[in-house]
Amino acid sequence: MLDENWDAQMRVATRRRAAFRRGFTLVELLVVIAIIGVLVALLLPAVQAARESARRAQCINQMKQFGLAILSYETSNRAFPPGSVTYGLWGFRNPDQHPFDCPRSESSKHDCSGENWAIESLPYLEQQALYDLYDHDEHNLEEGDPDGDGQINQKVRDAPLGIMLCPTDTFANEWGGAIAAGSYKAVAGVITQQGGWINWTSPYDGSGNPMPDKMKEVWSRRGLFHNTGAPGLAPSEMRHVTDGTSKTFMVGEFHATGANPPRPAYWALSQRWYARGEAFADPLLRTTDLDSCLEKLATVPKWACSRAFGSTHAGSGGNWLRIDGSVAYVTTDLNGEIYEAFATIAGEDGLQ
Repeated sequence: MLDENWDAQMRVATRRRAAFRRGFTLVELLVVIAIIGVLVALLLPAVQAARESARRAQCINQMKQFGLAILSYETSNRAFPPGSVTYGLWGFRNPDQHPFDCPRSESSKHDCSGENWAIESLPYLEQQALYDLYDHDEHNLEEGDPDGDGQINQKVRDAPLGIMLCPTDTFANEWGGAIAAGSYKAVAGVITQQGGWINWTSPYDGSGNPMPDKMKEVWSRRGLFHNTGAPGLAPSEMRHVTDGTSKTFMVGEFHATGANPPRPAYWALSQRWYARGEAFADPLLRTTDLDSCLEKLATVPKWACSRAFGSTHAGSGGNWLRIDGSVAYVTTDLNGEIYEAFATIAGEDGLQ
């Protein structure tokens, strides 16, 4: 009898101890919460890095699609698309030949412009319907637009295209302006003159006078995509790329930052600061180094920094599409001379 009572008491005590062990103390709970917090803190950067890696991969894929489209255009037309077609005030100021009714007054600030490289690539990006909306006989955009010509191509200018937006470029993706933003610019070449702003994309200087011979050498520093608005300037051909297709950039990433006010690239506009960009050899400005540009604002116009190539990817640099169709990530600490060599098609830079 005593044994049975003892066994019963032991079973009750055991059940009580087991029930007691099934609970948590406050200290144990806090320890578990702390461990979970540490794990989340460790995993969050990895998750963010994975997301950024996916965004960068998507951006690279889009640039490769650009490459295929541009090379398909070149195959069909035996020439590359024009970087931009610009007449009038911001192109050259003494046009004797032009397809549009461009005003001659500089004070009017009309920008008589036509198509650009992105518009001409649309049929090869499965955007034939959008391309068909563009009227090549009318203005791309005419500032002020007193006669309404510039509104004819408004549907194309305002069309948001996902392929023109890098997912990491939040500014362009969240752009609320009427004209559709973009994350890429074509490479126009290198400006090597010290001081002033030289329009090397035209055989005329800023006053409409023929360029002196000493300035014509700047033409050798041209990139693949230049302005074809002036008489005698035609789009680049593959035979002009003597520096090598794997050693020449044709499209780079662009993001708006540091400018006042910030402004994105506009993929369908033809003005060269929206459609294209240059590599500046002038020490005041180097397009891959926006911080350096901003530090020199005492001598460089603020708007100049808004032309800079660059990206918001993790790290310091951006993706570049080369003429052979490959894409490379280039950091801002790349030697400036090498960077400039990549920006020209016939600079005879000896880049290995």
